[in-house]
Amino acid sequence: MSDNLPRWSIDAVHSTIDYEVSHMGFSVYRGKFKGVEGNVVLDPANLASAQVEAKIDTRSVVAVGEGLYNAIIGKDFLQSEQHPHLTFKSTSVQADGSGATLQGDLTVRGVTKPVTLKVAPLGQAKNPFAQKQMLAFRAEGEVDRADFGIVWNVPLDNGGKYLGEKVKLALNVELLQQA
Repeated sequence: MSDNLPRWSIDAVHSTIDYEVSHMGFSVYRGKFKGVEGNVVLDPANLASAQVEAKIDTRSVVAVGEGLYNAIIGKDFLQSEQHPHLTFKSTSVQADGSGATLQGDLTVRGVTKPVTLKVAPLGQAKNPFAQKQMLAFRAEGEVDRADFGIVWNVPLDNGGKYLGEKVKLALNVELLQQA
């Protein structure tokens, strides 16, 4: 990461990674991860300067009920025992108007694939408690879970599948400027 630009850390308390996937072909299942951490090098006036590295604790997934939680972190999905983190490292950023397109490598279950996120800045202010500058961003993208070896499914009597392959991502991230 560049030494010339301001450094920021992801505020884990105020950041979430939300996802949604088609459920039974006619509904949507939404979930989220709470355990995100990482570092960003960024000049807020120049989004193209951003360099991002993030890590998400797979066991921080929020699920209704112990059975669903265990399934998500288990062998058919995230394999948290063997792969305790999802990671992201940016490879390029292109500013476009008031936002940016962030490209990077996402690693899930030991498989790394490129992902593109559309990023929108949400605001900036001094945190009254930390007495440091904060930035907020929303980023959205989509991945195919099969690209990461997550292929579990069940056929339905109507010819559809229990879960969709495409997973929509929505990241709400707050950054805290470092000294």
